[in-house]
Amino acid sequence: IFSEIILNDSRVKYFPLEKNKGRGFARNFAVNQCKGSIIAIWDVDDLYTPDRFAEINQVLSNSEDFFYFCSHALIVDNEKNFKGARHCSNNSKGITPNFVHPTLAFKNRMGNLPNYPINKRAGEDLELMLFLKQNHKGFYCNKYLLIYFEDREVNIGKAFTANYNQFKSIISLINARKI
Repeated sequence: IFSEIILNDSRVKYFPLEKNKGRGFARNFAVNQCKGSIIAIWDVDDLYTPDRFAEINQVLSNSEDFFYFCSHALIVDNEKNFKGARHCSNNSKGITPNFVHPTLAFKNRMGNLPNYPINKRAGEDLELMLFLKQNHKGFYCNKYLLIYFEDREVNIGKAFTANYNQFKSIISLINARKI
């Protein structure tokens, strides 16, 4: 399917990596390759509504006010049974992010964003989300534009690793007086 898309749409580029160097490395590599004005996160194991990109484009292309975009997410198990939802909110006052990383899109302004840490297997997204929340104005879309697959047996280890790495990131940022 992807090969067919590449043949029919010159905007789509394929950059195979010879070795798996982790999520942070892959995300940094992809961001650095982007030539378009908007970067949208799209994890391979998530599903998005057909209008997600139109919603993102409408907001980020037509407004100087907003630098990033996020939305609500529906949570399902591997059999697509509904488990719940995660909501975004611009009213959050805490130090934790108030949106789900896979719903994120942001303007492509090279050099303005921190890199994803390359030494974390999960939770690598926290520093970027906190940076965006503290330094830029975001648009919090109250629509469900993402279906996030969450399998408890697979995600317990990932959740522990992500929470542990996010805790370490928060301590590091506090010590560096960035939050």
